[in-house]
Amino acid sequence: MRFYPPDHPLATESVDLLHRTARVLLAERQEIVLNVQESSLDFEGIPVFSGDRPRENLAFLMFRDGVRSLRLRSGLQRDEMVALVKVLAQADALDRAEDDLATVLWEQDFAHIDYYVLDPLLEGEEEESTTADDLRTGLFKVFGQTDTLDLAEGLPPELAPDTTKQDERPVIGSLTLTQDLEQFEQAMRAEPDVLDEFLLVLCEILVDPSSSTESPDVPRAIGELLTSYLDRGEFDTLASAIQRLRELGQSAPDKVPALEAIIGSLASLERLRRAVLGLDGPFVDQRAGLEAVLLQLGESAHASLLQLLAEADGINGRRAVLNTLAHGGISMQQIVPYLSDPRWYVVRNMAYLLGTLRDDTTLPALERAIAHPDERVRREVVRALGNLNEHQAARLLELALSDPASSVRVLAARGIVWQKGSTAAALLLGLVAAKDFAARPESEVQAFLEALGDLADDSAVSSLDVLWEPRLFLRRRPTHVRVGAVRALGRIATPRARQSLERATRSSDSEICGQAKKSLAEAYRKGAAP
Repeated sequence: MRFYPPDHPLATESVDLLHRTARVLLAERQEIVLNVQESSLDFEGIPVFSGDRPRENLAFLMFRDGVRSLRLRSGLQRDEMVALVKVLAQADALDRAEDDLATVLWEQDFAHIDYYVLDPLLEGEEEESTTADDLRTGLFKVFGQTDTLDLAEGLPPELAPDTTKQDERPVIGSLTLTQDLEQFEQAMRAEPDVLDEFLLVLCEILVDPSSSTESPDVPRAIGELLTSYLDRGEFDTLASAIQRLRELGQSAPDKVPALEAIIGSLASLERLRRAVLGLDGPFVDQRAGLEAVLLQLGESAHASLLQLLAEADGINGRRAVLNTLAHGGISMQQIVPYLSDPRWYVVRNMAYLLGTLRDDTTLPALERAIAHPDERVRREVVRALGNLNEHQAARLLELALSDPASSVRVLAARGIVWQKGSTAAALLLGLVAAKDFAARPESEVQAFLEALGDLADDSAVSSLDVLWEPRLFLRRRPTHVRVGAVRALGRIATPRARQSLERATRSSDSEICGQAKKSLAEAYRKGAAP
């Protein structure tokens, strides 16, 4: 659907096949639950999809926006499947849009598709995540109580319906036709905004070349008007007003310092605090508008936003600040002092910002943060290191492969793949060949074997052979370890690796045999690629 319109035969045929297949499976098991990992989709603990480049594959796009599982339930309709496919096909473009993937999924109001969502930046904190069913149940519970309400109870006399006057319609319960409401809204939109007109007059006075006075009254009045927009949450109007002031500066260059001083006055900590914190209160639907304003304020707002990032405890406020700073040219020098903050979440947010810079000069700061006692901070540091290409970043990622926390080790294994010329292949091979490797968490086993497959050569084939082949006289290794070893051989794709896979296709274990056939096909495709 990225390349063809929805009614194109290829798109229609593909969606029909997908829907039929899902219906067949749902007839057997009532629901299909896909757990979303950072680079793969798992079904009943077994990875059934993975991408070669985590930041470009479907699993990562869902994981990035907080989707942690996707559930298809019995009764799934074709139009629901079409809507789901459309949403996922557009997921890579949502990073630059106003909404994230979780929001777009919620707007579809699926009847037979649920999803579990959390905020990646709140990972590890106390959270309230919910599915569409939970929301639907809660709403019905609330609205189901309305049958006990008496709308006339307790009304003041002037509003109480008078039953003696049969020819008058009561105020309560009157309905307005939709077309009447639309006409009223159009009339209101056409009505000139008095404050907007007042701002225009003030601007004309300020830039009037015939005016010789330098009274501070006009700039002060403009500043107070802009502040009123900010305080009331009229962020779209404020963004337009700032743009208008800058356009005026193009026609009156001598007034640019005065205009920029007026705009810069909005960037104070006290003025921005109500707006940012209000995104998780009265301004909950205004995040996009505030982000537009903050980007227009530019560097003058950075110091205040960094302070507010330490204060904001709501998702919307934190996201607005992070998005603005990530796209607004924040400097490393402004971030570094906050790495010593005693609050772990502040340091985690700063590590995230360092990662958005994608600048090798951030390495000394990241090296400091990677020793942080909280694993949530170390996870974000490892993600940031994965964006860098400098040799020192590879060294830090190799150290993170032995981090005390499994979640950090998993991210380090995924990030090390993109570090060219590192010694990670030999290090990974040693860790995979260790006796305790099979006892590690399944997600970690998968990440290490995938990384080994991407980095290693024939030197790893013997160790992978040992992992997937049955062990005589001893307890067999877990299935996910053996399947992961076969998948890694497909990624290595050398002639020797293909020979090992040929043997695995003859295994009496159906899971090993099936995965070996898939991996062998992948290996031949890689070998045929130019």
